[in-house]
Amino acid sequence: MAEKNSRTSSDSPSTRAAASKKPSAPRIPVHQIYALPAPIRTFPLPSFYPSNPLSLAHLIYIWLKQTVFARPPNEPSKLYQGEWSPETRSVKISDVEAIRALWEQGFFGKGSLSRSEPNWLKREMNRRGVDSVSVAEQNTNKRREERLRAKWERARLEQELIEQTRLEESLAAAVLPASYVPQAIVPPVGPLELLRLPNSASDLEVPPSIPSSTSGLATGTSGVSCDVATLAEQSQVNGSAHPSSHKIEGLHHLLKKQKNVRFSGGVASTTFDQNEPPSPRGSQSQLLEDYLKPSPVQKGQGNDISHRTPLDETRNLEHLQLSAQEAFYLSFAIGALAVVDPKTQAIMSNLELLHLFADHYYFPPRLPSHASSGLRTDDPFLVHYVVYHHFRSLGWVPREGVKFGVDLLLYRRGPVFDHAEFGLVVLPSYSHPDWNLEERKHPQQHLSWFWLHGIQRVLSHVLKSLVLVYVDIPPPSTVDLVSDPNKGIVGLLERYKVREVMVRRWSSNRNR
Repeated sequence: MAEKNSRTSSDSPSTRAAASKKPSAPRIPVHQIYALPAPIRTFPLPSFYPSNPLSLAHLIYIWLKQTVFARPPNEPSKLYQGEWSPETRSVKISDVEAIRALWEQGFFGKGSLSRSEPNWLKREMNRRGVDSVSVAEQNTNKRREERLRAKWERARLEQELIEQTRLEESLAAAVLPASYVPQAIVPPVGPLELLRLPNSASDLEVPPSIPSSTSGLATGTSGVSCDVATLAEQSQVNGSAHPSSHKIEGLHHLLKKQKNVRFSGGVASTTFDQNEPPSPRGSQSQLLEDYLKPSPVQKGQGNDISHRTPLDETRNLEHLQLSAQEAFYLSFAIGALAVVDPKTQAIMSNLELLHLFADHYYFPPRLPSHASSGLRTDDPFLVHYVVYHHFRSLGWVPREGVKFGVDLLLYRRGPVFDHAEFGLVVLPSYSHPDWNLEERKHPQQHLSWFWLHGIQRVLSHVLKSLVLVYVDIPPPSTVDLVSDPNKGIVGLLERYKVREVMVRRWSSNRNR
């Protein structure tokens, strides 16, 4: 008997449901996914300790293994390919493997249909119910909705408290004199009070009522209120006659005709109120179900004419967008990206990319003349790329900062791990004597204290520090180093100098 009970308990619905669930795949830690800071792999040598002779033997063994016996491939071992998009002034990456590699190894680019990480496909699969993995945008929206509900609840409680306080104050202030206070009702027990009582119900004052011929009009018609008794008892004004009986009967006939109208139960109303909430059937999930549900006509047909895409075969419509600085850094500094010209389908060199990005950094794009290449040492692209390259080489993760009104945002490790700590504003500095000629000097942006306070207030609201990055522009003649076969682009970029100035608000009460 005990064995039978144990079998019954083991075959319970909850046990079968738990057994039918597939074991979820182990989640990979975030630190392992984003372990590489760039799309290249390094092979460091072990540390050498003079007090430990065995560490020297280990060092020699690893060095011989990496250089002679089992030499690893040259880095970058894989070259990714992108296409230049003049419409968006960015480099488009369409390969799924390249998208994940560039994002997970340095946080390069952004999704064309996402805020930052290219995870549109995950959101779409989650919305359709195929995959239950949540993404960052959904978690952010959930937190925002919770904060909004908390704010509404707090405002409601505050409003109720205010109304309660006002009511108590009004009751306390409503002190009436004794003459206004109603006296207690004394029952009629005396002879005079009994004589004043009505003898029957007919002695009571009866309010004017609607005749029987018009009874039920108010319930039969909506929006029609006509007191026929009042019309019949109207007095003459300025010699006007009483309303005739046939007019009233016509009115009664019209009202009865409107009353007797009956609507079919299958006819729905075509009017709607703009203040009403939207119908739940108008949601995207319901529209998707209605779209994928076969119609009765298709069910009766023998052939299947459904050409809709199944839920588990959703095509990825998102691509990765690389900014001009990111694309040039991957192509020139690392060598892990090849940019293709959309017209000729040829891979562009680093010098061609430099001229292309410098021209398209203006709006509308700058057209170089035949006399000169059009490249200047104070071009906005060159100035911003120097700052981008400078902080990338120091281990920071710079990203676009237009959301907060700055040029770049600095992350310590990346947007997956933490928020940006600093907001950078790039300012060119014409400190070289050759820039004293105003006709050759590039026009600078006019800055003011209002602009500085506005940027500082925006960044302080999101707990970020403002950093002014001054870039010392080399003289105009330095641009010819690009054509030098020995120095090239490296010879031009090494002439720039970067200086950082952190701006903080000083308060006499806080900074003592």
